[in-house]
Amino acid sequence: MDDIRVSFLLQNEEPVVRAEVDLLGRIDLCKLLSVRSPGARRSQKNIPGFFWMAQTGEHVKYESRLEMAVLKSVDHERALVGAIAQPLILSFTQDGKKRRHTPDFLFPLKDGGALLVNVTPTRRLTNERNRLNFKLCEVVSDQLGWEYVTRNEPTPTYAANINWLNGYRRPPWLLDRYRDELLKRATDQLTVGEALRDLQPDAFVRPVLFHLMWTREIGFDRNELLSDNTKLQREV
Repeated sequence: MDDIRVSFLLQNEEPVVRAEVDLLGRIDLCKLLSVRSPGARRSQKNIPGFFWMAQTGEHVKYESRLEMAVLKSVDHERALVGAIAQPLILSFTQDGKKRRHTPDFLFPLKDGGALLVNVTPTRRLTNERNRLNFKLCEVVSDQLGWEYVTRNEPTPTYAANINWLNGYRRPPWLLDRYRDELLKRATDQLTVGEALRDLQPDAFVRPVLFHLMWTREIGFDRNELLSDNTKLQREV
């Protein structure tokens, strides 16, 4: 894998074509624009669209339902300051052949780092071209001090939990009234049902609890189906 170069678009600037990869470490990643848009054609199997990211307040393009699921998960899992679909084009030479790859997402993080993501169904993880592209992204991320991950289908339980909490990603009414008490009860490692006991009305308190779980102020085992018996904890 030789002669790795990067091309990208920045807001209100001329396109950058085949630049040194290190240039990405000297720009404001939140100003990156998508290098292409999801296509739409008759009879296509994938369903493109836009997902609203709670942390950035912006809509992000996705090309499939799997990509939408990944956007939901990352919006819940990580502390973000940006989210860009198809953020750049990586070109390189492999075995004498010129190749290029566009990663699916780039997420600038609040801690100053960045998360680069490819989204691929499990059945395609071993595809030789995909394996080469994943390795390319790992090399580039290591060079820049970024994180890189390949995401595929979540487990049904994890997906059900994220889909449920995603409905509470917007700050609910009376959040400030109930937040401190719910955080205290989570510190005492109560269950969902125990944490809600004696707090009324339930229709107002429960959305506050789920919102705090979405924002990770309150933690729980995401691989166990969420219920009133789910044990809560304060996130570290």
